[in-house]
Amino acid sequence: MRDEGDRTSGYSLRTLVSHFWRMVLTGGTRALRLVSLMGLFFAIGGLTLAAVLVVNKLTGANVIAGWTSLAVVLLVCTGVMLLSLGVIAEYLGVAVNMAMGRPPYLITRDPMSGPLGDSDQSRGTYDRA
Repeated sequence: MRDEGDRTSGYSLRTLVSHFWRMVLTGGTRALRLVSLMGLFFAIGGLTLAAVLVVNKLTGANVIAGWTSLAVVLLVCTGVMLLSLGVIAEYLGVAVNMAMGRPPYLITRDPMSGPLGDSDQSRGTYDRA
């Protein structure tokens, strides 16, 4: 696709994998939050399935023996484990960012204009005596 022709890459597989892991570790915690949310959805799905199956059992519907408890336990336990791993991973991600010297916050407005950016000074009515 390129004009270089048959020129080989200067990167080895080891350096590419090393760069990939460096990008994963320093990329932020957004993907880690997705793991936590996925765990939360699994846990909620397991509890919802448990409630539906209990209602089916009480109303006399045909419920497969053994499958219900296995499905509920699997969903709830997987959800709790994913949620726990997401929380731990996010904690480690924040610790890595702090170790790299990044602040846990980002200032996006001028501190002189107030916390919401609408103080008297920003409207021009602030008098400096």
